[in-house]
Order: sequence, then C-alpha cells, then structure tokens
Amino acid sequence: MKKLSKKTLKSLVSVLTIALIGVVVLGGVNIVKATGGNFSWGNVEQLVADGLLKAALSGQPILGASGTRFPNGISANATSPSAGEVRGTTLTITGAATTGGLTASGDNRASSLIKTGSIATFTNTSTATAANVCDNPLWTVTPVTSTPTITLPATSTLFADCLTTNGDTVVFSVKTITTSTILVVGTGGNADLNSTLTITADKSAKITIIRDSATTYLMQVTNYNS
Repeated sequence: MKKLSKKTLKSLVSVLTIALIGVVVLGGVNIVKATGGNFSWGNVEQLVADGLLKAALSGQPILGASGTRFPNGISANATSPSAGEVRGTTLTITGAATTGGLTASGDNRASSLIKTGSIATFTNTSTATAANVCDNPLWTVTPVTSTPTITLPATSTLFADCLTTNGDTVVFSVKTITTSTILVVGTGGNADLNSTLTITADKSAKITIIRDSATTYLMQVTNYNS
C-alpha cells in the first residue's frame, strides 16, 4: 500500500473539515427554518419534544409518500398546540369537509345549512330516547291504539347526549298520522305552550327543547292543529 505524503494528508484533512462544516451549517439552517428563524436551544428541545427531529433521525414516515402527519398538533400562531390539535385564527376549506363533531363560538354564518337525521317512528305509548330528541328531526306517530302518549326523556339522559350546556337548544317536529298524540315532559322538564300538548290526527307540531338550568329543560310546543 502506497504511503500518503504529508501534503496529501493535509489536503484530505482540509476537504473532510470543509465537508463536516457544510453538514453542520446545513443542519443549522434546517433547524433555524424549523424554528421560524428564531433559533435557540430551547426551540431545538421543543422540536425534539414534538417528535420531529426524532422522527427524522429514526426514519419514521412522518413526511413523505405515506402522507404528512403531525400527531403532536400544528399551530399557525404563537400558542403551542395540544396533541392532534390544529390551531390558528382562520381556517379555509375549499372542498368538502367531514368532522366527528364541531363546536363553534361567536357568530357563525352558513349559506346553506341542512339538518340531517333519520325519522323516528312511534306506534304506541312510550318514552322517547335522548337520541330521538337530538338526532331525529321528525317523529311520526302511527298508533295501533287511540291517543298514545309520548314522554320526553329525563334531563339525566338528554343532558348527557346533546344539551350539555345551559342555553343549548334543539328543534324537531312531530307528525301524527291516524289519531291524536299527547306529548308529556320527562323528569326535569317543564312545558311551555301556545295551545295544547295534544296534536290532533293528521296534524303536526314544532317542538323546541331548551336547557334552562343545570337540572331542568323547557319544552315549547308550537301546535299546528288548525
């Protein structure tokens, strides 16, 4: 094996040193970019805590062909997100969006808001479920006996389902098919009428349920008997 001269060794060391400096500089630039130009060891530690550097070093597919994922959240403002949270002051979606649940505060405007849900059918005297109130925009009553009574659910189940906060309101309609139907409030409910709780045959009523305290709800009945 040929022995390298001192001059060659010095040149090789210089090249390796320059390459190492380049790697360090490139890594520093990437860190500065990742921290928004606000470099500090605290920011680097935050990146590590968020799993971004760990993922890059371990080769986990956080970014790439399998999709871009930020399991620890992503923020567009100065507040750190919670795990799985997307933070920001404005969200613009140009296509269809699907959510598992949506809570909005302040004034909200929609050009076309459609309430969906299945139709609940009652055939005899019974107690409606919280899901009937919260998820069924229309109840139809086709009784096998005359004048059935439909009792609304108690506060214990209704408040656990959808009326979770004082002031929460839900509206649905009741349509009778063959005979009259009587509506009755459940435990903790109070009726507020403009006419009667009885819906005559082949007529309908609009029912509004309002949680007016931690233990009570108000049932308003707008009856279209005439």
